[in-house]
Amino acid sequence: MNHEAKVIAIRQMIQAVRAETLKIMSAPSQDAHSSGYADTMAKVERWKANLERFQRSIRSDQGLLHMRFGHRRLSYPERQSQRSHQANIDGLRALTIQLAQAIMELIDAMMGPDVAWKNLIKSLEKMLKGGGDDVSLSGTDQQSLQSIVQQAPGGSGGGYNFSPTAATDLLTFCIALYAMIIRNRKK
Repeated sequence: MNHEAKVIAIRQMIQAVRAETLKIMSAPSQDAHSSGYADTMAKVERWKANLERFQRSIRSDQGLLHMRFGHRRLSYPERQSQRSHQANIDGLRALTIQLAQAIMELIDAMMGPDVAWKNLIKSLEKMLKGGGDDVSLSGTDQQSLQSIVQQAPGGSGGGYNFSPTAATDLLTFCIALYAMIIRNRKK
């Protein structure tokens, strides 16, 4: 496949992934056991396989370019050719990064905010249980953080439902956690 064909193929995949992301974001959340979810995951796996194939092709092109021009002294036309090929490789690399980001955005859209919120809560519970070497909380701070974690979705207490104000709650929580960590580091 020549350079232009690779560029066109990657751009079409980026557009397809972004269209699928918009479709997922505009629809109600899917159940992980539904056929639509399975179809989307199959598409994601195909896109990831194509992304890996393009990344291998770019590494191969880079190696071929190095072998072709190596470390020898180049004439002006050879330097121009090398720069042109390197620019093509860099452009393809940038497109594959865009494709990888689009795939990650699609996966994030499929998982939804609840999954991200639950992962944050689980990591905070680990920090409270493990004690953490780089973070030391006083007993009072640890108790207040523990109560926040217990009220959050996915926390030990459950009970808290995600709402539009949850983003504000999360922001307030992060600022409070930051203030507690800074205060304890100054001691």
